[in-house]
Amino acid sequence: MLFNADALTLSSMASASEKTLKTRSVTNVWLVGQQLPALDLAACSNRLPTAGLVLRRLYYDLKTRKLSLSESCSNVIDEVLSLWFIAHIPTTQKPNAVAKLKALYDRYVKLGKHKGRASERQKELEEDFGKLLNKLFDVAHANCNKVPSTTVPANRTQQINACIANCNQMLRDNDIVFIDDL
Repeated sequence: MLFNADALTLSSMASASEKTLKTRSVTNVWLVGQQLPALDLAACSNRLPTAGLVLRRLYYDLKTRKLSLSESCSNVIDEVLSLWFIAHIPTTQKPNAVAKLKALYDRYVKLGKHKGRASERQKELEEDFGKLLNKLFDVAHANCNKVPSTTVPANRTQQINACIANCNQMLRDNDIVFIDDL
């Protein structure tokens, strides 16, 4: 009986290590790149997320966390909308953004069905999709230019540039040397 308990313990330890140890080749998604565990300002390099980042984040929920497509899309869109909220840009409603993400996912799946083909058309479609991945995942409200100025300041760009300049000045005052300054 002791042998079975030891075997059970070893099998549970093996399954636990399988869950934690993953290589980059396992987490790599064809044409998209590495899965992204969180979509935040650091992951986006202080920019609004691109379609590629959003798809990488979606694949993390689908493949690593093993969530359904609907639940994964909902989680990812929550993170995307929070980034747009931080930028003070009005967004579309969540169901519309989820539909847009599902359409992007469906387009990727359809493209992946023929990835083994070496035809010119397939290469062209893959190249077009690669360009799409570098574009902004736009969930802005259709009438965001007509929103009152109290919501979106007219001089937002000037405010951001002034804030960056102040931060850079504070860092320079604290004797932090930038690579560009050398």
